Amino acid sequence: MVDRAVTFDLQSDTLDMAMDPLNFNMRFEPLKPFKAQAELVIYKSSGGRWKFNAIFEATEPQVDDIININSPLQKTSSVSFRLTNHIKQHSPFQAFFAEGSAAEFGVQPKQGQLEPYGKDGTNFIVSFLPTVYGKPKIGTLIIQTDEMQWTYEIRGSHPHYKIPEAKGGRL
Repeated sequence: MVDRAVTFDLQSDTLDMAMDPLNFNMRFEPLKPFKAQAELVIYKSSGGRWKFNAIFEATEPQVDDIININSPLQKTSSVSFRLTNHIKQHSPFQAFFAEGSAAEFGVQPKQGQLEPYGKDGTNFIVSFLPTVYGKPKIGTLIIQTDEMQWTYEIRGSHPHYKIPEAKGGRL
């Protein structure tokens, strides 16, 4: 995972003096959360080797999108969207709601093959079935492959109830 997320570019391959710093540009672009230990090894062409231990940690990302679903009590409402892989090949995926998400949410399919970049995309259906009135429900949908993760915040709510008004009644 680290070898795909981290790249180093040496700014200069010669030093004028022994005490000059060796400068690198490091680019850290993880596609999903992870924590890993690695060893950076620098070799000198005339002999010599330096080892440096490093820990790389990619924390949970911000959500990729927010999906709102509005549904009456005891009725299922759904929203669908298509998603393609970030590379031009199929990848096995898993789709699930993170721990702490409301139980009223569901996703289909839960696993399968994610279509490659440039194709129509795999269709995902997110459903919301409210069972009681109350505050809006929130869930975090995660779709992940071996190399990539997408995160969506799902917000489920009820239609606004408007109290009926009596108009000009008769006695």
